[in-house]
Amino acid sequence: KGTLRGTRLALRYMSEAEGGSGGVIINMASMAGVNPNPFSPVYGASKAGIIHATRSLAISPEVQKSRIRLNVLCPAFVDTPMFRNMASGDASQISCSNLAAVKAFVDHIGVMSVEEVAAAFLDLVKDETKNGIILRCAKKTGIQYSTLTVQDV
Repeated sequence: KGTLRGTRLALRYMSEAEGGSGGVIINMASMAGVNPNPFSPVYGASKAGIIHATRSLAISPEVQKSRIRLNVLCPAFVDTPMFRNMASGDASQISCSNLAAVKAFVDHIGVMSVEEVAAAFLDLVKDETKNGIILRCAKKTGIQYSTLTVQDV
């Protein structure tokens, strides 16, 4: 809930209609919200929600008039305390007791440094052409801008 509440608060204060000067909001999600992670399904579901909410707000007519861009950064594994807890088998972080399978999954994807993620974040801040974009970043695949295809119903 914190990401969505923070986003709505930022929209209110940043909106030109409310006296703000526009800008950019970058929400943090995860590659687990884009690609399935068999070891953290609930975490992935919550990150998918952040991705969808961010992209939905970005195309909202009200937000588009506010001169605010919204994007979402989706890193894969990053060398943080939370990642180290997950990789060590912390039951609050994963839904699997097979540490060998977790390690193989992590090794396949790779682990980014915090600095690499910060550089990707700055790309989203600086590029004023990006709105409603997912920036996927992973050690082995690098940085990839992505949009999920939206179909009329």
